[in-house]
Amino acid sequence: MCRFCFCCRHHKIEPIGTEFNYSDVRRKGIIPAGDYTCTAISEWVTLKRNDVPDAGYGWKIHISLDDEFSGNIENAWNVLVGLFITKRINLVKLIDQGAKDITVHPNYHGRQITIYSDLEPFTADEWREILQEINDELVRAKVVPGYRSKICQPIEGSSYFSYRNDDNGSGEYLDHRFSFR
Repeated sequence: MCRFCFCCRHHKIEPIGTEFNYSDVRRKGIIPAGDYTCTAISEWVTLKRNDVPDAGYGWKIHISLDDEFSGNIENAWNVLVGLFITKRINLVKLIDQGAKDITVHPNYHGRQITIYSDLEPFTADEWREILQEINDELVRAKVVPGYRSKICQPIEGSSYFSYRNDDNGSGEYLDHRFSFR
């Protein structure tokens, strides 16, 4: 609410995350805004809180999207980026298999968006709530889910989610069960 009125109807208020619009990030390559920086390098788009180290290990939640359906990846990103910021998700990566005609390793199929959940201080119940919101936004936006990764555990109750933990010290994947319900 502004100090001149009590309704703010005369102001154009952009939703959170619009500065990280997919096509803008792809075109500019790097966009810093507030606590976050979004970069696009090769097939990767990364949204990272500035005060958090990069990670490539530990608990990961994957969102599977149909990357052969035109505009699906872009639509999903634009729908979710504001939610990632609002929920203070520290690190999210998107792999766009259609970006610049790059061939992506088959292991990345079904893992178009990765949330590095080992960097988050959320409880299992908080994660269920966040994943429910993500799921609801994807369904509302008619984002088409893709095939889930064969190397990750599915999260029951959603066509989009799977998870894994690849940080047990020996390089082996840990086998845990998580229910979305």
